Amino acid sequence: MKQVFTLISFLLFSSTLFAQDVFIQKPVLSKITADWCPFCGQYGWDFMERSLDELNQNATIISVHHSGELKTTESDELADNFNSVGQPKFYLNNTELGVQNANADAKFEALKTSINELNNEAPEWGINIQAFRSGDNITGSIDLYALAELNGDFYVSAFYLGNNIIHPQAGNEEDASHKKIIKGNFFDTTFGEQINVGTISEGEIYNFELNKLFEPIGGTQDIAVIVWRKEGNQYLVSNSNVLEEISVFSSNENVFSQLEGIATLQNNAINIELSSKENIGDYTVSLIGLDGKVAMQNNNTANKTIIESMDVSNVTSGTYIVNIMTKKTAWNQKVIITK
Repeated sequence: MKQVFTLISFLLFSSTLFAQDVFIQKPVLSKITADWCPFCGQYGWDFMERSLDELNQNATIISVHHSGELKTTESDELADNFNSVGQPKFYLNNTELGVQNANADAKFEALKTSINELNNEAPEWGINIQAFRSGDNITGSIDLYALAELNGDFYVSAFYLGNNIIHPQAGNEEDASHKKIIKGNFFDTTFGEQINVGTISEGEIYNFELNKLFEPIGGTQDIAVIVWRKEGNQYLVSNSNVLEEISVFSSNENVFSQLEGIATLQNNAINIELSSKENIGDYTVSLIGLDGKVAMQNNNTANKTIIESMDVSNVTSGTYIVNIMTKKTAWNQKVIITK
């Protein structure tokens, strides 16, 4: 289910948050592969392993089995979207890299440079992912932040990835350990739900709830979120993020224990007063700009009430998010500082 929040001067929303690199331009590295393909288990396998070792923090890496016993509908449709023929093929966002056995080292060095350049670009979207699991049921939400005024037809997809899946791989081993395999998704279609079409104002936030029961697959699981810009019949990567190793919560833990309250901006100070029905414990309060940079941050401890005052007299004018993160939940309010 999608919820849309439009910013006038303040925006208040609550969610549990377990995300990383919220406002980073994070490209998608896709390996088009098949379990029966010998080259996929040889130089394709080595290229993928090297990518996971060196690039996993800077890109969302997915293994797209468009054929064979590990094939899924999502993988097949992703390969079609890239107009991919054959395997192994590697794509950075929607661009095929031309990786072959003879040029793999040179292509990898070029890939590192390309990813670094993309990481330094200003993203169109900021992405927060939160999720927890109870057995094989995954519950959570995605928060999407429009970081500039945008115009287009945008969609969001959320893929369920499996790691350390033991399965034969031609050209490799009978008990090969596959990583980042797409095993399903949280929405009804591969490219997910429409975010919005037309003009999107800077500062708008869209929330999508996640709740799905998956078949047991073993290993560990991630959630890869991709925001797409649709042009004609093709979906182009706008930005992505990944939540690795979905947290497990026991039945007596309430991950949705929310903080309630408000932050007010007055006389160059942001005054925060929040309350919780449960003990809060350690928390971090941050003031984050839409460029992802942390302007202010402080760590503290509370029982059931948080009272904070942030002196913003030295903070430049602009739009910011006040974020309070605890071990189980997070609270956010967007503020506009004007001087």
